[in-house]
Amino acid sequence: MHSIRMNGLCILLMCLSLKLSAQKQVVVAGVLDPGVAYDTIILHVIPLYAFHSADIYNQSNVVKSFSAVPVNGRFRIEFTGADHPVYIKVYRSAKREDFFNLLLDSASTGLLMVSPGDSLHISFHKQNRVYSGVGAAKNNCMAELSALVDTARSPKGVVALSPEFFAYENASLKAQMNILNKYRSLMTRPEAEQLEADIIGDATMSRFAYHFRDLDSKQLEYYKQVLRRIPVSQLNTPAAINSRSFASGIYRQVLTNYYYDTLIHATPAKDLYTHFTQNFTGLLRDRLVTCLLKAMSAKSNFSETDTRDALTYVQHPESRTLLESQYHTYRKGSPVINFVFRDSLNRPVQLSDLKGRVVLIDMWFTGCGGCVQVAKALPKVEELFRDRKDVVFVSISIDREIETWKKSIRPEGDKYYPGSTDRYTHYTTASTHYWYTSGQGTNNDFIQTYVPGGSYPHLLLLDKRGRVYSAAPPRPDVDADALVKLINQAADNSL
Repeated sequence: MHSIRMNGLCILLMCLSLKLSAQKQVVVAGVLDPGVAYDTIILHVIPLYAFHSADIYNQSNVVKSFSAVPVNGRFRIEFTGADHPVYIKVYRSAKREDFFNLLLDSASTGLLMVSPGDSLHISFHKQNRVYSGVGAAKNNCMAELSALVDTARSPKGVVALSPEFFAYENASLKAQMNILNKYRSLMTRPEAEQLEADIIGDATMSRFAYHFRDLDSKQLEYYKQVLRRIPVSQLNTPAAINSRSFASGIYRQVLTNYYYDTLIHATPAKDLYTHFTQNFTGLLRDRLVTCLLKAMSAKSNFSETDTRDALTYVQHPESRTLLESQYHTYRKGSPVINFVFRDSLNRPVQLSDLKGRVVLIDMWFTGCGGCVQVAKALPKVEELFRDRKDVVFVSISIDREIETWKKSIRPEGDKYYPGSTDRYTHYTTASTHYWYTSGQGTNNDFIQTYVPGGSYPHLLLLDKRGRVYSAAPPRPDVDADALVKLINQAADNSL
């Protein structure tokens, strides 16, 4: 018995040792432009779900962030990596632009890949970077691939969804694979396979990026005869799962086919969530379901039912972390974080001041066309609740400049552009609470939490106890009756 216990302990320690050795340190060091002073070096580890919605620059989508103050033009950042290649970006400054709070460094590294045990060295010189050390080969390959894609343009006069266009795309794909094969022997097998999955994923997204309302009958027929017949990959390899774009490519293919089937047959066979759960398995299914649910939340269409169901089977670590966060933040009954805003008289205001009342929050920014449409439709909704003291409407602007915001909420509005006779306004009614983020814009904690994809306009309905009643209320310009019904339900059911 003692021997069995000792053997079991040895196996446990061996597994732990293997796990720790798999998560080796990653070192990213470098030399900065001579004669230029940089304040801070920032390294972001980008989660896979950020690539689906193309918001890899969004601070809220960074799972890990590291920084270092350069000394004599040199820097070094060391962190524990995953057990597979991951994607990072390196910036040479902590300065951010005003509106969306994005890091300003126009000569950042772009997207890089690092693997366990890498010791990557970066030499910066103006807009150019030179990579050396362990891990350089895959990043030189990525730089060459990026340069090819940036310079490649479809031939003039070639229209989408035509034999000529796909001949060009096939040639581009072949050129990218030739670049990868040039570096393949200098990389590990997992790195090369993951880059190959990236290339295939990018090509798939490009091929299935269509809005059918813009296509003529000839193009629709070509889609039917060619693209609709392309099999959807079921690849569940580590390279496919860890790729930044492979799952997104499959998601785009399925989504585009879904829209095509809806257009041709009026109603598709099944909803997208059901399609992904019934036709895919394993970690690939996890990635695809997460792509869908994240996209829905980003468009103010969070599905509590589907997210709760997904959490019963999703095992992919990053996907599960995101879904758990979305579920506990946006599900009905979740407490809403309190935050101090400013009203038009610069007085501090907060959501807790409105407890005891149902609150519809409209989040917007000046220049957003959809936001104006919501503002135009809200007065009729607010009028129906004019005599109810337990319902209140809040307008929160993410404008950086206070004067821009104040012009936008004047009843007379402002001109669309100098000399224009047309005007716009985000003013709704005199009883609306108009709030401002004090210039924080999208960097405001409340905005980052409740507008996950940076998509505006964005609505949020709270119950009388300051909890989420709906993270996806109908837009008043789309279905005012449904919105009114939901507000009444919240007012009558909130305890």
